[in-house]
Parts: sequence; structure tokens; C-alpha cells
Amino acid sequence: PALAIFTLLASQFRDQMKGEIGVFFQNVLLAILESANAPFMQKHLVVKALHSMCHDPQLVIDLFVNYDCDLDSVNIFEHLVSLVSHSVRSTHVEAHWVTKSQEQQIKHVALETLTLIAKSMVDWIAQVRTEAAAAEAAADDDDDDPASFRDDAPPDDSDLSNQSFCRRNTICGASPRATPLGADKDEQDTANFQRALQHKRQVRKAVELFNEKASRGVAWAIESGLVQKDETEIGAWLRNTAELDPVQIGEYLGNKADFNKQVMDAFTETFQFVGLQIDEALRLFLSCFKISGEAQVIDRIMEKFAEVYCKHNPTVFKSAGTAYILAFSICMLNTDAHNSSVDKKMSCTEFLRNTSGIDDGKSLPKEYMEGIYNRIVSKEIRLKGHEGLPKDGKEDRDKPMFRSVSKKKLYQYTQEVEDILRRSTQLLQQGQERKFYHTKRPEHVQPMFECSWAPMLAAFSEQLAQAEGPNPVMACLDGFRHCIQIGCNFGMDVQRDAFITSLARSTLLDNLSLMKPKNIQAIQLLLQIAAENADDLRSSWREVLKCISQLEKLQLIGFGLCTDFAFLQSTDNHHQSSQAP
Repeated sequence: PALAIFTLLASQFRDQMKGEIGVFFQNVLLAILESANAPFMQKHLVVKALHSMCHDPQLVIDLFVNYDCDLDSVNIFEHLVSLVSHSVRSTHVEAHWVTKSQEQQIKHVALETLTLIAKSMVDWIAQVRTEAAAAEAAADDDDDDPASFRDDAPPDDSDLSNQSFCRRNTICGASPRATPLGADKDEQDTANFQRALQHKRQVRKAVELFNEKASRGVAWAIESGLVQKDETEIGAWLRNTAELDPVQIGEYLGNKADFNKQVMDAFTETFQFVGLQIDEALRLFLSCFKISGEAQVIDRIMEKFAEVYCKHNPTVFKSAGTAYILAFSICMLNTDAHNSSVDKKMSCTEFLRNTSGIDDGKSLPKEYMEGIYNRIVSKEIRLKGHEGLPKDGKEDRDKPMFRSVSKKKLYQYTQEVEDILRRSTQLLQQGQERKFYHTKRPEHVQPMFECSWAPMLAAFSEQLAQAEGPNPVMACLDGFRHCIQIGCNFGMDVQRDAFITSLARSTLLDNLSLMKPKNIQAIQLLLQIAAENADDLRSSWREVLKCISQLEKLQLIGFGLCTDFAFLQSTDNHHQSSQAP
């Protein structure tokens, strides 16, 4: 029921619930699909829900436009295609949480889902072009209407304005609650869309490089123009860019180079500690990166933290030195209280004794210090995304869907569920009003296919080679047909050639002993595609002509006639023998 409700909301009310739908997709549906510990029943339900939603071409397009092209959102469409493709290609039986028949159920629904996604893109292009042609024809009819030229029926300006507005929104598929891309200036909006997508891809590449090695990521961000080589800009970029590895951030800030020290200072200055207790400020500060390096590095970072904290809260301590020593003491308490290898934990009395006299020879108020101790002991200072302790999952062990799952996997899955709930709650609480865009520009399908063709090709090729039943074979062949049609439609040579080559290999014309009915179907599809897209195949004709040549060869052999090679060879032999003395 819950998935049915979400499917209805995504289909009918996505204009008003952009943030909530994005959170549910990324942190629930796709998280379950990605989990190695989720039970079969939940994975199967998720794949079926995605399969149901992919019947709506506009919904599929909207996911890409509103999330994959939004810098503040994760790439839901790309992630969805990748995970569904992985479900088709992976072997779940080895994980001991599904049977062979259950695995086939998941693979079959996932394969049909991929085919539906490809079909949705093709159908949506045809639908948009049909609607645009009909709207243009209607506009031409209005212009040719003799009544529009009558002197006794002058046009009303407001009526014409309303008609133009209605026609424009009809073409673009707008609703009163949604902002359509291409509503006023199609070309300009398409250009803006392309720029936004390109910018997001640049940011994503910078993040990937940064997470491998921080210096490479920063260098690429500067080279691509995302930031200037300025410590303030780079510090703000490190603070505000999502998905940067906090370990790499710590290593970059802890580098001994002068420029890295300046970036560390600028990074610390981006925090607002006004009105926060020092342990709360330190928790916020250390949630964004992991301190690594020598004691001198830690000392320098804590010193800068103390300086900024005292600048924002000048009346709390007599000097920044007090904040510096107390911050160090809090870090030591946090490690002592939450490190399992420490047997004897620090008591509150010991903490007070260790921090006595740190405020220019005087001790800080006992109530103040006890509050710090209690907050740190009760809640560990951790990196962002790692807060909260998982439960043991005992309450779920008797549920039917968990009976076939080992205790270890149950515990791990319960941890994942707790993390899903925590992250989803945080994101929903931070939610803000965001525009939802509907697009009616066919060009937007091209970048969709650019980010999804590779996992689709891998899934269709592998399953066509392994499938035996008619249903999975037909799903794979349909997927090939739709993807090749998209590649031909937009002149995408690399993608079109890849699908044509894979389909040609699936014919097995070079190995007749292994040929099955599905290979004959592949031959028929390849020839059908060549007939329907003759002008758009370009370099792909090579594979098609090779297939035709092999078929001709087989036909000659079947009729008992010589092939061209055998005929020419026999002719040469006869010519040579006639010239012999």
C-alpha cells in the first residue's frame, strides 16, 4: 500500500512535492535496491513499483529534468537506470538471500523496466512532436480564418493574449503549478537547460577527482572555472559542495603548504558559531571533515577554530587560548567516551579536574563544564551522515519477510534502515519550496540517453546471451530496437554503433552450430532496423552489410551453389591448370 500511494503521488502530485519525491526516491527506493542486505520481498516490491511508474513517459522525463539537471539534487534517473541494470546482471543467489526462482523474478521485472524506460523516451519524442505539429497546424488555421480579417469584428487584445498563453502552455504541457521549460523562449530555455546540465557534470567530475585525491579535484575545479585560485572561494567550495569526501577535505586542509593553510583559515571562517556552546560549535565544525595528520596540523586547526569561535562569541571566554585548550579537552573526552578499546572511561570529576584553571588561571563554571561533559558522553561527535546509533533489530526478526535472512544480514539491514530514516527525516526538515519543471523539448532526451545507454547495453546484451524463454528475449530485443532508434534520431554515432554491433554479434551467423530461435529473431530485428532507419545508420551499415553477406553465403550453401570465394578460387585454379605445360 505504501508504494502504491507513492506511485500515485509521483504520478499525479509531483508538481507540489518535488522535494519529498526526490527524498523518497533516493533514500528509500534506490537505497533498498542498492542494499546487499535487503530481503527479496522488499527488493521485488521496489522493482515492481519502478516498473509501474515507468509506464508514464512524462514521469520518466520529469525525473531527469528536475533532479539530474538540478545542482542541488542527486541524479535520480541515472542512479535508477544503473541500479536496475545491476539488478538484471548481478547474481543474487550467492548472497544467500534469494532462491534461483526469486532471482529470476527480480531480473525479469528489472529487465522489463529498462525496456520501458527506453520505450518511454521513444514514445515521448513521438508524442511531443505530434502535439507540436498539431498545435502549429491549429495556429495556421487560425491565421487563415477569414473571420480574423473582418472589419466588423475587431480582435480583442486580451483575448489574443489569453489564446497565445493557452496555446503556449498546451504545447509545453504546463500546469498552473508547474513551470514549463520552453514556455516562452524555447531556444533560450533549451540553452539554459544545457548549461545547467553541463555545470552539474563539471561539479560531479570535480567531486569524483577530489574524492580520489583532493589536490587533483581542486586543480580541476580551478581549470574548469568552477572556482578561482583564491583561498576564500576554495574554502567556500569545500564547505558547500555536496558529496565531497570528509577524509580528503581533512587531508587537504592539513597540508603544510602555505596556500592550503590559507584555505583552512578561509574554510573555518565560513562557519557561524554565534550563540552556540563551544561543544556544539565543535560538533558542527568536525562534522564536515576528518582531522588527519601530525599533532602540528591538529594544533593549527584547533587554534583557528578557537579564534573564530571567540570572534563570534567574544564574552564567553577571557581569551582564545581558553577556547583552544577546552576544544582539545572536548576532543579527548569524545575519543575516551566512544572508543570501544578504552575500558576505563573518564568520569565527570576527572574531566573537571583536567580542565581546571584553563581560563587565565581560573576554572570555568561547574554547571557549564558538566553540561559539556553530559552532551559529549550522550552523543558522539561524528562526521556528517554518520550520526545516530543503530538498533539491534530484534523487533523485526519475526516478520515473514525476514525469516529467510541470516541474523548478520538482518542486523546490517536494520542499521541501513535506521540510516535511511535518519537521513530522510533530516532532508525533509530542510525542505524548501522548489519549482517543478515540465519540458516538451525532444532535445532533452539526448542527454538522458547519454547517461543511461551504457548500463542498458550491458543489461540487454548479457540477458540476450543468457535468456531462454520468449519473454526475456523479446524484452531484450525491444530494448535494442528502442535504443537504436534514439541513437539514430539524434545522430549519436557511438551509442548507435555500440547497440548495432552488439545486436549483430547476437545473430551468431559466424557459428551456426550454436544458433537458436532468439538468434534468428536478432537477425530479423537487425534487418528491420536497417530498412526503417536506412538514412540514419551511417557507419553502422558495416555491421548490417556483414550480416547480409553472411546470410547470402548461407543461402548459396543451402542451394548447393558455390560461394563467391569458392567460385573465384576454382576459376583461378582452372586458369592456372590451363596454363601449365
